[in-house]
Amino acid sequence: MRNLLVASFAFVTVVSASADTIKFVDGRKPVDSVTVINETTEKVEYRRKGVPQPQSYAAELIADVEYSEPPEEFLAAMDAFGVGDAKAAAGLFIVAAGEVESKKGFAAKCKYMAAEAYRIGGMSGDAVAAYDDLIKNQPDSRYVPLARLNRGLTFARKGDEKNARDAFDTLLKDSAKFGERFKHESELQLAILDEHKDPSGALAKYNAIAAATEKTYPSVASQARLRIGRAMIATGDTANATQFFQNIVDERAASSAEIVAGAYNGLGRALYEQKKYKDALFCFLRVYTVYNDQSAEQPEAMYFAAKCFQQVEGPESKARAQTLLQRVVREYPDSSWALEAKKG
Repeated sequence: MRNLLVASFAFVTVVSASADTIKFVDGRKPVDSVTVINETTEKVEYRRKGVPQPQSYAAELIADVEYSEPPEEFLAAMDAFGVGDAKAAAGLFIVAAGEVESKKGFAAKCKYMAAEAYRIGGMSGDAVAAYDDLIKNQPDSRYVPLARLNRGLTFARKGDEKNARDAFDTLLKDSAKFGERFKHESELQLAILDEHKDPSGALAKYNAIAAATEKTYPSVASQARLRIGRAMIATGDTANATQFFQNIVDERAASSAEIVAGAYNGLGRALYEQKKYKDALFCFLRVYTVYNDQSAEQPEAMYFAAKCFQQVEGPESKARAQTLLQRVVREYPDSSWALEAKKG
């Protein structure tokens, strides 16, 4: 769990200089040596030395804001993540939010990170409560649409489709005030929920979202592309899905670890459906070992590695399968994969 927690907060850089840094979702050069005044659902406002008037960027363009001189509790929270203690980290982030109350943007970020700590640590009930607290008490914060999105993802990963759908539907209805990014994000998640009922319809939606976001929101486009391959599998086109995911894996130097891990899981699933269990096992074990810092991909990789071991001859295969299934239940108890793992 330690590696998962550290990687999941890799975007947080603790800086010592007395200036803040703004990072962007489209990969443009960060803006540094500024003082961020506030982060709202509309914009991130900042001051630059020697410029009398505040300047701003649209909130939906912002990937992260790195604040200078964080309080000790914030640093302690990051240390807690370093040793895999998500619960302690969440508590410390909440304390840090109180310490930086005068910096509204930083305070909201701390609350959001507390919720994320709970989610990544598998404490879904606490995560939802923390998201709800942020949404209710700081409704104008830039972190509200992010909280609403990840609140829906928390339900989805538990297999709670009703609450997940409600969360994404509400975000979609309100996306006009949050920006195009969250329109596409919510549409993507709703398509994923519908994929099992209408894989061909979902495939068309994934292609449209990927095309619409490729230049402006590349992280959304990358997630949509992963779902294109999954929808191919769902329609029975496993051969093309295999090649589709193989292409992403082959070009992994140009993708994030999150996307590569997702592609290996997708490739494994395509091979598994073709009963190529040894090849599929390699893919799932690749995620389990090399990409063990990608928490969203781990339970699926562990579960299907176990299912592959059940199909592979060998004196230790059945024992390895059982060990992996037990780990899914123990380490990801709130996930839908834990429910499957309990069935054996």
